[in-house]
Amino acid sequence: MLELAVSFLVLSIIATFAGGLAALRLKKRLKLLVAFSAGLLVGVAFFDLLPEAFGLSEARFVSISIALGFLLYLVLERFILMHACEGTECGSERHSHPSAIAAIFGLVFHRFLDGLVIMLSFKAGVEIGFLVALAIVVHSVPDGVNSITVLLLKKRQKFLQWFIALAIAVFAGAGLGFFLPLQENQLGFLIAFIAGWFLYLGASDLLPEVHREERSIPALAATILGFVLIAIATGLFSF
Repeated sequence: MLELAVSFLVLSIIATFAGGLAALRLKKRLKLLVAFSAGLLVGVAFFDLLPEAFGLSEARFVSISIALGFLLYLVLERFILMHACEGTECGSERHSHPSAIAAIFGLVFHRFLDGLVIMLSFKAGVEIGFLVALAIVVHSVPDGVNSITVLLLKKRQKFLQWFIALAIAVFAGAGLGFFLPLQENQLGFLIAFIAGWFLYLGASDLLPEVHREERSIPALAATILGFVLIAIATGLFSF
């Protein structure tokens, strides 16, 4: 279990930077990947996390945990997890909100949360951990655009330092998740919390960004594909 979790942690780091660098040259195709990752995130929440959470804990407490996960990510994104933007999005040349340094620290914290969630998910179960980690890794590819864009705003000499900081943040989050005590009766709350996080990230953050484009049929197809693949992977259509 630990080896598999570490493998996904490494993949998430590679995906952030390799995917981000590639996406800067392939921005049109990036929209499809964002749409696909949104489908994965929402699919994992609906077809894997929520059924598991409701099976482990009382419905009212699960509902509260879902809401907390949703609201926490909303607050974090509003005040900490800033996105870099450019040109027509903000009405000016490329920049970040509210400053490059603040945005970089937000990205470091984002990677910390990714590591924490991956490790806690594997502690909840190998199947849950695999699907959650897969969704995070796929999402890390388009998310890497924000990372690379913000990092390039700083001096190139410091690029490697921030790369190392992001990598350390992932493993620091995973380390915290590994040593956090997790009782069986807490699993339902944890899984529901992650589901709320994924629902916000997929449905409220990624999809609106994708479907701002006029021609959104390919993006819609990519979203449905991600959704259906997770449904199949979780055995929803097995007889």
